[in-house]
Amino acid sequence: MAHSLIRRRIFVMLKLNKYCNERPPRLSQNSKLV
Repeated sequence: MAHSLIRRRIFVMLKLNKYCNERPPRLSQNSKLV
């Protein structure tokens, strides 16, 4: 379970980085809640 959580977090972080580069840091706040 722990591994899956870490993997998911890394995936989200990578996606966030891509989105942040293209869009404003507004999604970053929403992603944190998810």
